[in-house]
Amino acid sequence: MSAPSKKPLTLRLTTHLVDEIQEAASTQGITTQEFIRRAIGTELYLMKEHANGSRVLIQTKDNEVKEIVLR
Repeated sequence: MSAPSKKPLTLRLTTHLVDEIQEAASTQGITTQEFIRRAIGTELYLMKEHANGSRVLIQTKDNEVKEIVLR
């Protein structure tokens, strides 16, 4: 089984956002490219679920449940 082909993509992001992405990627021990791939995958999944009528909920450490409102 061969790996999926990849196509380059150029993004223009603010310096602040790039710094945040790099820090988050470093914390997770992954590359910035992998972090961005995962973030896009998560966004696509959430969009599909939302389109199918699902709600996204998060439970805080204090057991408070909050709904994440997607744009």
